[in-house]
Amino acid sequence: RDLVTRKILVTSAPITKIPGGGSKNINVMAFYHQHHDFEMKLSRAIQTVEKILDNTRRPQIASDVHHRYNDKYSLAEFVTNTSLASQLNCLSRLGLNAEQLNTLCAWGASHSVSLVFTAKEYCSFVREVKREVEDPRKHVTQIGGSFNITSKVVTTVTEYFWKFESQWELTAIKGVGEGDANQMIIAQEKGACELKTSTKTSPHSEATVPAATHSVNITWLLKQLGGNGGAIDSPNFSIDRDKSTCATPRRNEDVTAALEHFNRVSDWGDDIASYLKHNLFNVPQRSAERPLSMGAIEDTDSIFVPVLPLLEAEAEAAGDIALEEAKGEEQDVNGSVGGGGGGAVTNTPEGGVVVTLSGAADEGTAGGRCLQSVDANAFLAEERRSMRAKCDDISQAFPSDGSIVTAANCVVVVTLTHIKNVAISLWGCLDYIEKMLRNQLIAAIGKEVMPQDFAEYMVFHNRKLFAPQYRPKPFCYDVRRTANHSPEGVLSINQNLVGTAQPEAIATIVSRADYSHPMTFPINAAANVTFNGDRYLHAYLAHTFSGSSAASLSLSAQARQFSSLLVMVGTISSATSFEPKYACVVQNKDELTVPLELSTIPTPKEFKDAIESLSPEQQRFAKAFRSMQLASTLFGVLVIQIKPALERVLNLPNDALTKEIKLTQDLMDLFITYQIPTDLLSFDESTADATGGDARARLNAVKGHVAAMHEMIGAAKAQEVADAEEKYKYEHPMRRGMSDDESEGAFPSEGSWKNSLEKKKTRPGRGFGGGGGGPPPPGGAPRMMMARSAAPPAPPAASSFSFGAAAAPVAAPAPAPAFASQQQQQQQQQQQ
Repeated sequence: RDLVTRKILVTSAPITKIPGGGSKNINVMAFYHQHHDFEMKLSRAIQTVEKILDNTRRPQIASDVHHRYNDKYSLAEFVTNTSLASQLNCLSRLGLNAEQLNTLCAWGASHSVSLVFTAKEYCSFVREVKREVEDPRKHVTQIGGSFNITSKVVTTVTEYFWKFESQWELTAIKGVGEGDANQMIIAQEKGACELKTSTKTSPHSEATVPAATHSVNITWLLKQLGGNGGAIDSPNFSIDRDKSTCATPRRNEDVTAALEHFNRVSDWGDDIASYLKHNLFNVPQRSAERPLSMGAIEDTDSIFVPVLPLLEAEAEAAGDIALEEAKGEEQDVNGSVGGGGGGAVTNTPEGGVVVTLSGAADEGTAGGRCLQSVDANAFLAEERRSMRAKCDDISQAFPSDGSIVTAANCVVVVTLTHIKNVAISLWGCLDYIEKMLRNQLIAAIGKEVMPQDFAEYMVFHNRKLFAPQYRPKPFCYDVRRTANHSPEGVLSINQNLVGTAQPEAIATIVSRADYSHPMTFPINAAANVTFNGDRYLHAYLAHTFSGSSAASLSLSAQARQFSSLLVMVGTISSATSFEPKYACVVQNKDELTVPLELSTIPTPKEFKDAIESLSPEQQRFAKAFRSMQLASTLFGVLVIQIKPALERVLNLPNDALTKEIKLTQDLMDLFITYQIPTDLLSFDESTADATGGDARARLNAVKGHVAAMHEMIGAAKAQEVADAEEKYKYEHPMRRGMSDDESEGAFPSEGSWKNSLEKKKTRPGRGFGGGGGGPPPPGGAPRMMMARSAAPPAPPAASSFSFGAAAAPVAAPAPAPAFASQQQQQQQQQQQ
């Protein structure tokens, strides 16, 4: 059940959507490349972890610690809750305070809450300044020997000064934000600078409102802080492991919702940071007295990312001392935000909030290998310390004078970039857990399970589950008359599985029944065929891996030498009727392969839910159409052996044609090629008394009818050949003077005389003497050469002619001496 229902077996890495990358998905190779980079960053982060925790602690990468399956769920919850606390601390760095967070949580209990970033830009004309600029070059003119005249060029330059102003606000809105009561400003910033141009054309629009607008829904984040009685609690994300949709610690609805939230917030922060860096910071600032180092805001590796997939071989309680060290910077806190909720969301003296994890998150990890909440709080404390150090460096590298590129704006960029890094780390941790689970499963089995391997497992499983008479069997059947006869052919339904060189027959649960009532199928609107025989009902259960397509199926029919059968495919419309769609005669080592395309129709529940909102007329139509679909979903294959059918229509006894190979082939040719009615070849029952009516007499009578039919067909063919000869003579009047033998020998075969006509149109005409040779007569007849002074050629010796073969050579008269050499050259060319 776990292998099939829980969908643990996968054949490819999951397609991962990277935060900040828009809606682009990465392929499998990119996933493994990023996973390798993640492990390298993780190994560097462990060195920092060793400094944060006590010397007695030895956390390790999860794959290096022996653990239980439940520890993977605890690890996924641990890294998600740590990411939530980190994100809230970053929002606090942007300006979110304790009172505002309390209000947002109250809003989130009944409405959606969004963060909206709005930027505005203004540009206005200030003044016009004219100044004179002296050319540094001077021109000296000497007059006589004692006087010099010095001149220089002075240029009047007109400059235009503009005031560029920008302001942005970070606002939280409830619902759609109608009215001031549903809006709350979290942070805002203004800045201005002076721009200079050489023309009186504004470098920017007079007012760009809004210059940028980016919003993100944070309702899911606020719901993770909900405590008892409306109080704010620490992040309490958990995975519902009892849900039927929960497959693994990575693939479940709870983790999917968490990753969607972090991806939204990461994209939102990336858009804001991109606007500040690429739009606002690119405005030239005339007042900047020192060059600004923009690389300081790009380098965020010094900020510690607290989201790490670590386990500990022997987890020990950190104790009260470690707890106090982890909360060192909260020693002057003002109490809980929620007012007695028992949570770990506390105030800071500056008015912000510090979010840590509470001990309630450790209840489900008792006895496990996952780290405790105090360890996560120590990681979060290191994150805040490294963030403060980075902000201090920015405040020293950038001004705080109310310009555009200020330390406050740069801190916003760094904080949003860190939010993105935390989201990427969370994606990496959860994908790491999934990949670790995959590798452990492959190691336990000893190989990567492919569809072929799973098909072999199902065969093994069915042998244990079903009794022999009910066990699924390969859909591969010999077509034979009785058990005493050799098979006429083989019929099978094959599937192409990944990892197999040849298609294999599918396994079906089959039921055989001997029905007394006959069935019919139509061959046209006026005729139906009634048939009887063995009938089999098959049930096929297909297995597919999640994210992959089903195996392609094909119907295969093979006939042995001197054997023939008719294969018809269609649907079973009722208990007595078969509706064929396609049919084919398979004979003499033919192999027929018909691809089968499967389509899925809605289940009864899906159909009922889909038509519930339709009108009564539409529901009746949908039900009628579905009934037609259900009536035509039973796929049927009908196999008719041709030899027994021939014996019945020709009034021959059973097995009469079994050893009559030539007669059978002649009959098949007459029926298929010439469409001869069976009455013209069958034995006449009215003559049974006169001929004796035994098997030999019946066969001889049928053979006589076949020979007579062949004689008539041969005569018809000879008449067609004669008609073609007459037509050729009529179209080639130059041949009329020839003798019968010459004319007969010169007549081309059916496949070559048409080509000779085309050659005659494109090449020069026949030459007499030395006037240039034309093409030889079609059909292989020899070239007739004549000398000018020579007598007419004597009639050639009689030669036999066979249709389709080259004509016998005809002797040519001796040429005159004057043209002997030329005649020999032409004969040599003809022989070549």
